[in-house]
Amino acid sequence: MSTDLSPANTHKYRTGLVTTETTQDGDAALWYYPSVSDYRFADPVRLAATGWKDRDLISPGDWAGQGRPGLWARDRVTGEITAYTFTVTTITNTDEDGITISYPAATGIANTSTIATGITATAWPRIGSDGDLTATDAPSLWAITPQDTLHSWTGTRTGTPTDPAFTLTGPNA
Repeated sequence: MSTDLSPANTHKYRTGLVTTETTQDGDAALWYYPSVSDYRFADPVRLAATGWKDRDLISPGDWAGQGRPGLWARDRVTGEITAYTFTVTTITNTDEDGITISYPAATGIANTSTIATGITATAWPRIGSDGDLTATDAPSLWAITPQDTLHSWTGTRTGTPTDPAFTLTGPNA
């Protein structure tokens, strides 16, 4: 969550929550919980019904240059990393106090792009992104080997915000 406050003394950039949740058949669905206030999530939105089992979710920030966060996911077995952008709409709800609020929410997956391969969970069991680590104006990826060696991949935007594409170059020990 951002510490910047709006004129109404609320946080400007609220962060939602993206999760995978196991389905009855053993697969996993992708869900988004939008933040509607500084202290509360709204009802979840299912972004994808299946296909998220054995995936690590990575929060790189705005990888596509669209002015809003996206998502990366690693297939733990193949090591393929896929980048996702979301369809965003405004949802209006009335809360339990009768107050009507409108907020932006991801409602579906808009674009996907394979941005790396071979970054398996066996070789790099811990993985993540903390945004731009290499001053390239694009998010980077980091991963840690079983021997506790930190590696990073440099990110580069290769598309446009309307037709996003991205590459990761590395690993760099």
